[in-house]
Amino acid sequence: MSKKNRIDSEFIAGLLNREVSDVEKELLDKEFVYRNPTTGLLEDKASYLSGNVREKLSVAEAQNADGQYTKNINALTSVLPPTIPSHLISTPLGGTWFSPDYFRNFLAEVYGSRVVFYRVGSQWHMDGIVSPLHARGGVRSDLLRSKGTSRTKYHWTVEELTLAAMNNVAPKAQATISKTDYNMPSGKKRRLKISDEEASRAIIARMADLKDEFQSWMSKKMQEDPKAAAELEKSYNERFNSHVPYRADNSLIPEHFEGSNPAITLRSHQAAAAVRAVNSPTLLAHEVGTGKTFTMITAAAEMKRLGTANKPMIVVQNATLNQFASEAKKSCIQQQSYWFMMQIATRELMVVRLFMHESNMEIGTWLLFLKVC
Repeated sequence: MSKKNRIDSEFIAGLLNREVSDVEKELLDKEFVYRNPTTGLLEDKASYLSGNVREKLSVAEAQNADGQYTKNINALTSVLPPTIPSHLISTPLGGTWFSPDYFRNFLAEVYGSRVVFYRVGSQWHMDGIVSPLHARGGVRSDLLRSKGTSRTKYHWTVEELTLAAMNNVAPKAQATISKTDYNMPSGKKRRLKISDEEASRAIIARMADLKDEFQSWMSKKMQEDPKAAAELEKSYNERFNSHVPYRADNSLIPEHFEGSNPAITLRSHQAAAAVRAVNSPTLLAHEVGTGKTFTMITAAAEMKRLGTANKPMIVVQNATLNQFASEAKKSCIQQQSYWFMMQIATRELMVVRLFMHESNMEIGTWLLFLKVC
């Protein structure tokens, strides 16, 4: 893995002077690797048992007619996140992971509404017949009704408020009207803005109530309908509770990375984070002083060395640009190497170029780019 960042059976067989088939069989038997049913390729244990393991499990089960993937199934089952039961699952008004029929049924049962909801892009929309102005559940502004015109909106129905809550956008009880000002020459009209703050607050409060009402209604539905609860539970867990973070085996975490300064030894969490960053998207939620700089530099250098990235770029603060470049030089330099650093005149980009004399890296390779934020 430290040479190819993947399982190369032919490379391993060449080192051991053995047949490729024998090497693959031993790796599979000892479960150091697993064959991916989708690609047919061998994957190391850490990579295969991370990511969306529920999807991988369903694929392995579907293609296990001859028992070829039984070990895959057992291993994936062992790392599967515990299923979150339906009674612990939140179903917010406007949620996108379950059927919009629940929103329609909620309004129909509680308020007698006859509307449907559908999503276009990132917004919810509504079709159907909204409730009359006198129906319950809405909000009305007497101020806008008395001072506005016949076209001034002064009432928001329960369907409109539900739609607003689903989109998390609260309408404001305000309007702009034109009125004739007889104090002006020729009785010209001027535009007046009317705002009902009390009604606006009532709209926000009503939207919050609708969200709570929907949650209570959904909880009751899940208790009354076990089949719907099971479907909801399955849908939620498949979408939000299927991923396992990449955790490299200790044997894959070197004490010193190839090309790094032998005088600097990374802490165990730094080395593990660098390996993880090379193999999967990574957030370094480490506290100040725990060595994120060296971790990022090591990860970028490994990506370049292994070919997973051609031009690794690290965005740094302007005030720490030179310090970061100095740390990069200190981290990766070898006795047989020397550095050349070029700083663009605009101070927007610093390029660190590493000339390796005794390494498998190309002479004159650009190691990483430091971009000012």
